Amino acid sequence: MNAVSMALCAGFLGLGVVLGYSLAPELRGDGSPDFASALGEEDLLLRSGMFSDSLVGMNSENLEDFLGKLHEGRVGITDQELRIFMLAWARFDAPGAFAWAKSQSSDWNARLQQAATYAWGFSDPQAARVALEDSPNGGTRRSPLSSQLMAGWRASGDVAGITAHLISMPNSRERETMTTGLLAQIGKEGTDAVIAWTNAIPEDAEGGFKRVAFNRAAGVVARADPERAARWYEANRGKDFTKKSLGVIARRGIDHHDPDALFVWLAGLPPLPGEDFDAEQVHAIAQAMKWWLRRDPGAAQEWVNGLPEVPRVYDPALGSISQFHLKKSPQSAVEWAMRIQDQTLRSEALVKAASRWRRRNSEAAEEWLAVAEISEEDRARITAPRPGRGGGRSSPGRPRQQ
Repeated sequence: MNAVSMALCAGFLGLGVVLGYSLAPELRGDGSPDFASALGEEDLLLRSGMFSDSLVGMNSENLEDFLGKLHEGRVGITDQELRIFMLAWARFDAPGAFAWAKSQSSDWNARLQQAATYAWGFSDPQAARVALEDSPNGGTRRSPLSSQLMAGWRASGDVAGITAHLISMPNSRERETMTTGLLAQIGKEGTDAVIAWTNAIPEDAEGGFKRVAFNRAAGVVARADPERAARWYEANRGKDFTKKSLGVIARRGIDHHDPDALFVWLAGLPPLPGEDFDAEQVHAIAQAMKWWLRRDPGAAQEWVNGLPEVPRVYDPALGSISQFHLKKSPQSAVEWAMRIQDQTLRSEALVKAASRWRRRNSEAAEEWLAVAEISEEDRARITAPRPGRGGGRSSPGRPRQQ
């Protein structure tokens, strides 16, 4: 490097140092960024670090100063930053943070309460629960505050505490939603952690919670590792808590993996001891086909048509395809229904499809009926006068094993 280049480098270095000092955020006496400066920083990358660092020294003695600066710099503050602020406050007075947030009558009152509830759920969830139960807004099922409390509680890592709370809750959609949220947190550690957590729940847990947990966990495992989910299900198959879980596994297989392999596995499930009918298997095969038809109807039907012979176990899938065509093409629905081998399933699908076909195109349907090889009972049901609105609808029967 020649003398001129060295001089230029030295000049730029000196300029950088000067600019660095002129652009550096205002520092407090302890060397950390000032809270007001953090709120005023527009560069999000710098702001995120400054914001957290500036709250390290917040305590009961300087709290009012921080609250004043928060109010002055609130324009543009994010919900995540409010969470961080409340987490810093909750380290020494979570109830006080919540009480202050509730007392605010400004337009950001709701945001403050949610942030304070999250922080309280992180630091002392049991006390937060009691406070919310006594709160006009917090006690409402699935309220924003309840959701924030659970989010903070999950982030705290208190899996045992949350599990005990979920078991004690009445069976409801809210409990199912909370279980899904907890499993998302546990799932960060992998499928082994999800399975271990679920297996540890007693089968006689209150409110049938074992079934709720297994159902939700099966979906988590199936999305990540379908073969592991299959082995886990088979190891517990037939137990009460596995009911409706096979359908969940099937939907995850359609969404994230290989539908062909899924159907082969479903069809190959051996008969349950002492049973000639597995309602879970029938439901799962029907659900899997419905799900596949939603995602890729062409591929689903091409797969069936590509089979050298459609085994009887796939009758529920054929029924789903017939149902899929019912509104737009009842004639196609009839053709698919005719391929069902089980008499009960075929009759239900066929009568429904042919009846609609007659209403849509009576001439074509009557021509088909004249030569169709169907039972006289089905023919009579198809040609029967349409019941009035008060007549109700028949429900599909379960397939008869022949």
